[in-house]
Amino acid sequence: MSVSGVDFADKLLELNLVEHPVTEQEEIVISKGETHQFTNLIKHLVAVCEQQEENLYRITRERQS
Repeated sequence: MSVSGVDFADKLLELNLVEHPVTEQEEIVISKGETHQFTNLIKHLVAVCEQQEENLYRITRERQS
């Protein structure tokens, strides 16, 4: 899982969210009866990656305007 974008120095920034130190923490709530599968963790990581990537794009757009 990775996030990429342009940093404040206009350089390409690519973070590997598996290898990079944790910069954000979020709890995964597992409902009673829900299976504890690795697949659920992967789906959650994908959602977080997409959200962070959109945040980087938004910051870049704001800096350009």
